[in-house]
Amino acid sequence: MRIVQVGDIHCDIAKLRALKSALRGIQLDLLAVHGDVECDGEILEVLKEISPKIAFVPGNMDDVGVSKLFSREGFNIDSRVIEFGDYAMFGIGGLSFYSSYSRVKEMMPSYRGKKILLLTHHPPLSEKTDLALGRIHAGLPELRELDEEFRVYLHMHGHIHESPGWEFIGETLVVNPGALKHGRYAYIYLEERKVELLRIDGDGK
Repeated sequence: MRIVQVGDIHCDIAKLRALKSALRGIQLDLLAVHGDVECDGEILEVLKEISPKIAFVPGNMDDVGVSKLFSREGFNIDSRVIEFGDYAMFGIGGLSFYSSYSRVKEMMPSYRGKKILLLTHHPPLSEKTDLALGRIHAGLPELRELDEEFRVYLHMHGHIHESPGWEFIGETLVVNPGALKHGRYAYIYLEERKVELLRIDGDGK
C-alpha cells in the first residue's frame, strides 16, 4: 500500500496544485492529510483530484467549518477509526485534542489484532520529528504512550514545520513530512515501512 502524507497547507493552493502535478502517474492508495488546511472549497476539490481516498484530521489552526466540510465528504477521521485489510487507522485532530485522544484511547484495545495506524496533527514526544524552534521538544507524551502501549505500526503527524523526518519510537514508525506550504510531503510504502521525504517547488518540478 502506498500513502502520500501531506498537511500544514495553510491555504497555499499553488503548492497544492504543484503537488498534484508532481504526483501525476504515481501509484497512490491513500492521501493522508494531517491538518492545518485553513481553507475550504477549492483546496478540498484539489485534494479530491489528487486522490478519491482521503483520511483527514483537523489541525489546531483549522476552524469548525473546515472540519465539518471534510466530515460531509466522509474524509474526517478525527475521533474515529477506519479499517482496511489488516490495518485500523485512528485519527486525533488538533481542534479538541484531549477529547479526541480520550476517545481513540478508549477504542484502541478493541483493535489489538490489527496493525494500528495513527494520523494526528500534533507529534508524539520523540527524538527528531518534534523539534520546534530552539531545538525544543514540542511532542506530546500522551501520543508517545499510545505508540508504545499499542505498538502502533505507523504514526503520521505534522504541526512542527522545522523538523521534517522519520524515526522509530520502539516499534512505531513516526513520519513528519514537513509543511506543504514549504513544498514538503512524504511518500510512504506501508508494508515495507519505507519513507521518502520529498519536496516540490512552486511549479511542481
